[in-house]
This record gives sequence, C-alpha cells and structure tokens, in this order.
Amino acid sequence: MKKAMLVVVFTGFSVVPLWGQDIPLAKILVAREGWHEAAKGVKGITFLDAEPSGDVAIYTGERTHVLRSGDKLEKLRLPPAIIPPKDYQTVKTRAGARYQLDKDRKVVEVSIGKKKVVLKLPGLRAPNCLASWPDEGHLVIGESDGAYLWAVRIEKDGSLGPGDRYYSLRVRKGERLPVTAITMDASYLLYACTPLGVQVFDPTGRLSGVIAMPSKETMTAITIGGAKADTLFVAAGDRIWARRIMGKAAYTIKK
Repeated sequence: MKKAMLVVVFTGFSVVPLWGQDIPLAKILVAREGWHEAAKGVKGITFLDAEPSGDVAIYTGERTHVLRSGDKLEKLRLPPAIIPPKDYQTVKTRAGARYQLDKDRKVVEVSIGKKKVVLKLPGLRAPNCLASWPDEGHLVIGESDGAYLWAVRIEKDGSLGPGDRYYSLRVRKGERLPVTAITMDASYLLYACTPLGVQVFDPTGRLSGVIAMPSKETMTAITIGGAKADTLFVAAGDRIWARRIMGKAAYTIKK
C-alpha cells in the first residue's frame, strides 16, 4: 500500500497531502464504470454546484433546476432571480473574499469588504474560469487559449499573492485549447473540462490522465457530489452526465 506524506508543493504554497508517486486514472476512477446520463433537457447550463445534501444545483445563468440526490431532475418553482447567479468566472471564500475575472482586461478583480483591487499576471492571455483549492489557500485560473492552468496564492487577508503556471495541460501539437470549467475533490485532485476530455491533475500539478468525454458536445460545467459525495458530474449540451470516482467532494473535508 502506498503511504501518504505531507510536502510543500512549491515555495509559498500550502502543505497538502500527496501520494509519493504519480496517481494514475486507475486509482481515481471506479473500475468498470463509465458515464451515465443523469439528466437531460436543460439547455444552456453554465454552472453545477454540488451541495452537502447530495443535491446538485443547476444554473443556466440563474439557478433553475436541481438534481435531487444526483439523479432526480426537478425544475424550481421559485423565481430564479431570488437566488444569486453563479458561474465559473467568480469564486467566493468562506471568509468573504470575492474573486472575479474581467476577460476583456485579462485580470482578476479582488473584493475584500469595501476594498477592491485588480491582479494582472504577466503572461495570462485569456482567463476563462476559476476555482479554489479546498482549503481556499489558492485560486486556480483556466484560460480559453492556453496550455496551462495557473495557481495563485490566497493570503490570510484574502489578497492574492504570488502566482504562476502550475498545471500543464495535454494539448494537440501546435495547438492551444480552452478550459471551460474546473473543480477539485477533497484529495486536491483537479478536474478540468477541455476539448480532449476531463484532464485530471494530482496536487503537485502532474497530469494523471484524461477521462474521455461523455458525448461530442462541449462540456460547460463540472462538479463533484451526489448522494455519497463520490460522483463526478459534467454538463454537455442539454444533458448532465455522471460517473463515480474514488475520491470525495471537497465539502466533505472537516473545516
């Protein structure tokens, strides 16, 4: 059995549990199980939000549907505007900090209380989506035209510290590819939706492998949750697809 150990990912980054060796997809996915259709008929899905209850909230701009226990689709009766919209361009922390992409200016806007600042990273070409580490110690940025995912340290006061290219994407030779949505599990594995499939990275930034796309439709949203908090959900077209993984949703970590 492999033993877990604690290491510093790189200078200035948090200490997180890592395996001593590469983590192959065989240890991430449940054997002999593939994608299955969890829901269909929801057009324009922009965000999936797994909840500790086992439900998965579905956003098409605003929150419009819920996948109860990860497999029973329900359309909300309340006006969607009552619930604030969510997307992959905004991250809010438990401490109240808010990070939002400004794609036109290619910056991250940081709001901490009444204070607002802008972070511009040299080399960040086309920021497209955001996610945070489970401990909210780092912000991950995906691009619509890049070969990497960026990791930026979140300081204790919510401000953003050093950041750089950290996860190296698998790309076709001579091409850059868009990352449309990203999420992380409780073991700090990162899952990124790309045209090649769902690319999975270990906590050190190494690529573990690429999970085949569930359909030919572009994947627009991703999350981890469900009744046992062990299901990967992606939205593609008007459908939501699901498959079990060995890991657990980030919300299962005891704070």
